[in-house]
Amino acid sequence: MSEILFIFRFPARDNLSLVAQVLGQALDRGYAYVANRASREAKAFRERAHQVRLAWHKSLGLMRFVRVEQNGEKVLIGKCPVPYRIADLAIWHFVRRFPEFTIVIVAPEGAAVVREGRFRWESPARYEEFLKEDKFDAWWQAFYKSQYIPERRNRRLAMKGVPKKYWAWVTEGQAIDDPRAMENWGNRDR
Repeated sequence: MSEILFIFRFPARDNLSLVAQVLGQALDRGYAYVANRASREAKAFRERAHQVRLAWHKSLGLMRFVRVEQNGEKVLIGKCPVPYRIADLAIWHFVRRFPEFTIVIVAPEGAAVVREGRFRWESPARYEEFLKEDKFDAWWQAFYKSQYIPERRNRRLAMKGVPKKYWAWVTEGQAIDDPRAMENWGNRDR
């Protein structure tokens, strides 16, 4: 039941009692009873775990990093703005993918950092300034603005590729939601 790992990352006060009820049901009636969402509790349990797992999976695909050199150390800094506490799960994927870097993921609960194979939480303040100086973001805005055709704007199609709740993660998400957002692109101090 890997769902237990994910459900405790869902922001609800009743997670512990829900897990206790569902485990009791699984022991009494078998795991299939819970897996098939036969009870109200099992359905809520599976749905919460699914939402967190989906957000974790999306974070692996949508997270973009800023490369920074600090005191000879190569650092990749990313942002994970989801309401679930998944930065510590997502970071290990990127540690395996980029072993020569220190990986930092700034999340609402703090900055998850893996440096030399050791995980710890730090204050996000020292890393957020690097995220604001992202040059790639400015280049992507210029590219997207040059390719944008107002008459071909299709929000439903855009939501198939990137669901609306993740538009805050991607630069073009602001423009999909409100094309007037592109008017301010390039006007920021960089």
